[in-house]
Amino acid sequence: MKKVVFFSVLFALMLCLIDTAIISHLHFFMPRPEFVLLLVLYVSLYNGSLVGILTGFFSGLILDFLSLSPLGLHSLIFIVLAFLVGKMHGQYNVNKFLLPILVTIFALAVQTVFLMLLQIVFGTNISVPNIFLPDFWISCCATVICAPLLFLLFQLFPTLLQYREVL
Repeated sequence: MKKVVFFSVLFALMLCLIDTAIISHLHFFMPRPEFVLLLVLYVSLYNGSLVGILTGFFSGLILDFLSLSPLGLHSLIFIVLAFLVGKMHGQYNVNKFLLPILVTIFALAVQTVFLMLLQIVFGTNISVPNIFLPDFWISCCATVICAPLLFLLFQLFPTLLQYREVL
């Protein structure tokens, strides 16, 4: 389990660096997909809630540090999502095309509602996407479209991102 968490966080660091160093400077690609969220969803689906929560916490801290978000914001969101999605571990065939899309839509909806609730509690310190702007919907569509592709990419590393319990 420690190996999966370590390599998941390493993947999250690489995805954060790619996002903040390369993709954020491409002006034609401004509404960006949330790659780290997809990694946390993948790890939670394949390994359960505990591994997903640990990965979500450390990945969220890395994302907060690199994106200058309030420290712990993404960690909290990823922990909640990892717990909820991790409960589906072993229940469904994750290798299909439709499940990553449905899980991503669910996660984006929960994330948006959660951010709205946090903004009510903490005020304007929390940045909430405006659901009435097209940038929000383009970003959601980009994340949903990337979900099956990234899940296929992550499946190329089964020994690093999937925990197999030895009896």
